[in-house]
Amino acid sequence: MENTMTMRLFLSRVLFPFLVMPFFAMPFFAQAGEVTIEVAPEMGGFVVDERVTFRVFVSSDGQLVNAVQAQLSYDPKMVAVTSVDKEGSLVSSWTEEPIIDEALGLVSFGGMLATSTALDRGLVLVLHIRPLRTGEFTLHFEQGAAVHAADGTGGNTLTGFRDGRYRVNPKDLSSEATDETPLGEVLGVATDTPPITPVTITSATHPDQEAWYSATSSKFLFHVEEGVTAIRLGFDTKAHGLARVRYAPPISAKTIDNIDEGVWYLHLAAEVPSAASFTTDYAVRIDHTPPDQFTVNEVPRSNTADPNVRFSVDATDALSGIAHYLMAIDGEAAVRFVSDGVQPFEAKGLTPGVHVLHASAVDKAGNTLSIDRSFEVTHLPSPRLTLHDRAQHEREPLRLLIQGSKDAMFAVSFSRNGAAPISENVVADGSGAANFVSKATLLPGLYEVWASATDTTGGISKESERISFSVSASFFGVMTRHPFVPVALLAFIILALFGMRLLKKKHQKQPLVRAAAIPETTSTTSASKPTTSRGRIVLQPRVQAPKHPPLRLG
Repeated sequence: MENTMTMRLFLSRVLFPFLVMPFFAMPFFAQAGEVTIEVAPEMGGFVVDERVTFRVFVSSDGQLVNAVQAQLSYDPKMVAVTSVDKEGSLVSSWTEEPIIDEALGLVSFGGMLATSTALDRGLVLVLHIRPLRTGEFTLHFEQGAAVHAADGTGGNTLTGFRDGRYRVNPKDLSSEATDETPLGEVLGVATDTPPITPVTITSATHPDQEAWYSATSSKFLFHVEEGVTAIRLGFDTKAHGLARVRYAPPISAKTIDNIDEGVWYLHLAAEVPSAASFTTDYAVRIDHTPPDQFTVNEVPRSNTADPNVRFSVDATDALSGIAHYLMAIDGEAAVRFVSDGVQPFEAKGLTPGVHVLHASAVDKAGNTLSIDRSFEVTHLPSPRLTLHDRAQHEREPLRLLIQGSKDAMFAVSFSRNGAAPISENVVADGSGAANFVSKATLLPGLYEVWASATDTTGGISKESERISFSVSASFFGVMTRHPFVPVALLAFIILALFGMRLLKKKHQKQPLVRAAAIPETTSTTSASKPTTSRGRIVLQPRVQAPKHPPLRLG
């Protein structure tokens, strides 16, 4: 039992919304309102073992919905749910078949509607209940119930529940007669008033009597209570016409095809054994013609580069009236727009270029009339850049004078040697001028600098003309960028000084070389006189030996 309940909760609360969304997503949104799920009657007095019929209704207050799921709890000691009836339900596809859990006292159900629509007491389910003992009991909707919106998200739009509270009396009321106020008055229901009507009309194709539909065939469903012997039907444009065609026994459904445009009424009269008179009417509103006329005009812009473009719209529909407009730019998803006749539709943040607006006027029956409008968003003027100094220096910032659109923000980009650019911003003054001083400093290399502009409306410019310049290395820059260079240079100077000092010390310590005494000699040459030396070193000219011719033998 516990595994069954866990699986049931998973299917109804986790898997169910994802099944609903893809098949019933709609490109428009409903007005916010009160969405309720209720059980009827809400109050009443019954007797033990009486067969009682209850109905579950959903009302969406004008919002389009496409699915419902809920759990209705009761006290299994007080009442027994003998059966559930899906006949006449607006639910066409059950994602969770109605299940009665007698042990827990729960009735679980969930499903999708045949069409996305606004509901006014739309019938979901019929319960047949038998009271078991005297006392009070309630029919209570558990938390987790949901009515899903037909807005493309499948979100839960449910805002409240309307539970039921009831009293069970014994079969012989005299056995519990008291001086208290009759229970029917306490609960707000007269004790002699029947708790339900003999016949209830619903429509699977036109579930909301106040809504307009384009379908020209309507299927009506009749839930006939026990004791009704026959019904009579009529169909015309009178709010309270006559029901002349008799069906005995009563039929459970009737389809009428090829209904003309306008408001039509199905009239029903029920015959009961007590000969009491009961009549009811059901309205069907048909409009299958598109709106009569539709105009779309662009609101003039003072600046064609403004990416926020506004359009005035106007359409008329003589029968059901205009419900809303669908506006799509360049084939994107349509946006639902409800016009008050004054406020225009605005498309924001468009990129420069030619765009196409596809606009559709939608009447209250869902018929459309469409128009395409072409328009253009231009670029802002490109900024003009001027270098403050053509000779840019290493370790200094980049300085530019920029001229462009007033109050625009300039995005300045500069790249060194083709690397990834650095980008910084500066805002123009009222004349469109700006002095740019970069936060980043320049390094040696070949640079390119360019800029683009964005104004206060979001308009953008094309990229400016690129300016090229070079930055040469400086001694100070080299020293800063390569700290090992000054260290190496200092080491070289120190080593050179140290080496020179060693050489100087070496020369100072070297001894003098004394020559040996040369005895006094006397030499006679043809070129000089004899020289006499007495114990002194005398430098003499070098005497060359005479050259003799080679001897010739024999």
